[in-house]
Amino acid sequence: MNKNFDKWLINWEEFFTPPLNVTSNYPPYNIYNTFEPNSTQKCFVLELAVAGFKREELSVDLVGDVLKISGHVNPSEEAVTFIHQGLSRRAFTREFKLPDIKVSKVTLENGILSVLVSQKQKESTNLEIEVL
Repeated sequence: MNKNFDKWLINWEEFFTPPLNVTSNYPPYNIYNTFEPNSTQKCFVLELAVAGFKREELSVDLVGDVLKISGHVNPSEEAVTFIHQGLSRRAFTREFKLPDIKVSKVTLENGILSVLVSQKQKESTNLEIEVL
């Protein structure tokens, strides 16, 4: 197991400190440790609450050691006048600097975008990941 990845699993807060120019905590997210499916390899899952977003409005990119998750809002075809709008649905970008990782799987289910991340095996550094 890579020492940087083990350090990340133990001290994840230092890697998830938002950049100075980030002023929003939207969308909220969870992080938890788990194992790769059918394996004993450690990994973690990053979950973002993205209620109301469609798959085609979300993107997950890995560029070097930066995991970038973005959501863009397509203008609604019908005008809606809300009496109360408690569910925020606005464009966002979240970036996480992570050492030596690969994205194993990305899913969108029940308004939760889940990103399964594990240790990288020396491969290409720039990837665009499909949301399943």
